[in-house]
Amino acid sequence: MSNSLQIEFINSPHGVYFPGQIVDGRVVLNSEETIKARFLKVCIHGSAETHWSESERRSRTNSEGKFENFTEHVKFASKIDYLNAETVVWTCADGSNKLPRGMHIFEFKFQLPIGLPPSFEGFHGHIRYSIHVELDRVWSWNKKTKKCFSVIPIFDLNQIPSAINPMVNTISKNMGLVFKKGLISMTVNLPKRGFVAGESIQILANIQNQTKLEIIQIRAKLMQLSTYQAARGHHFAKKHEDKQVAETRQQLHICGKAAQQLALNLRVPACVPSFTNCPILSVEYFLSVKIDVNKLMGSTLKCEFPIIIGTMPVVGPLATQVIPVAATQMVPGYPVAQEAAPSAPSAPPSYPSAPLPSAPEAYSQNPPSYEEATGNTVKGEDFGAFAPRYPVFNNLPLPTAPPMEKM
Repeated sequence: MSNSLQIEFINSPHGVYFPGQIVDGRVVLNSEETIKARFLKVCIHGSAETHWSESERRSRTNSEGKFENFTEHVKFASKIDYLNAETVVWTCADGSNKLPRGMHIFEFKFQLPIGLPPSFEGFHGHIRYSIHVELDRVWSWNKKTKKCFSVIPIFDLNQIPSAINPMVNTISKNMGLVFKKGLISMTVNLPKRGFVAGESIQILANIQNQTKLEIIQIRAKLMQLSTYQAARGHHFAKKHEDKQVAETRQQLHICGKAAQQLALNLRVPACVPSFTNCPILSVEYFLSVKIDVNKLMGSTLKCEFPIIIGTMPVVGPLATQVIPVAATQMVPGYPVAQEAAPSAPSAPPSYPSAPLPSAPEAYSQNPPSYEEATGNTVKGEDFGAFAPRYPVFNNLPLPTAPPMEKM
């Protein structure tokens, strides 16, 4: 007997949802013969998990009474359940435990709670949301399938005062390890701190070379810093992961005793927004700007900026209007999964405490596309390959940078 079981999302073809939104979907069952079954159940799950192993050197007494050293691999792991609800979409009404041959469509609805962290796939952990379907069959193995979906909070940069303020950083270095060659200075200006995927970060740099050496290159990198927390018994440990998400380079020819002003544009790719509202997993970003000097060891000059990645772009310096909440209100009649109590001390939330707009309201003027983050694909035997999708704004104007400070 051949039959197929598929999950489809009705109100979001790409499977992208916002906290407070209803996950509206259907199960499509195709069977060439009558199926002996009791019921068809649909479950929604969401959790954050962290895990890694560490090697520890230990001592012990062997069978000969001698001390010996050995290495023990210690495992750390933590989990927080955010979603856990189920609904039975079909039962045999006449007691025959038979489902006729052909195509059958069973619809389901779940409402997501407010305050969920975003979907994320990292090296030492993940935040993952999924729909599970199980057909309980008589005298046979149950038929199961699973499909992941993305959860993206509405993170409005206009509600974060520091996100709309310009930033400037000046750094100087007396070049040379033993014999000093002179001073090189760099002032870097950014128009603001908050950006969204698809937007370009405009970097203005003022470089002054007071050495006799040549400055040959400037590099800008957007780095993602993931922090994981996991437990082993009552002991908690942390892991950090640095990942480059974007880079741009420009060749330079700044000779000795010269200066130059230049501009770089670094596009933010599809990536998870900044968040700290998960007790065991958080993501932050920073921008690193470096210049390289020719033929000199220790010849890199670097400055860094903290960056906020949101899901709603800055629309102006006075954009403080709060859009009334709509889809985040709880709708009676749909299963709602409750958030589990955190197993570790809560970190401060990274999202505004103001009411969150629904997806159509938030993106009505400039709707984004939804793209997979590069390098964040997870593979599983029961749901194939999956990569979270994040909103990308491809038609935003380039921000106007503040005037360059004179050195």
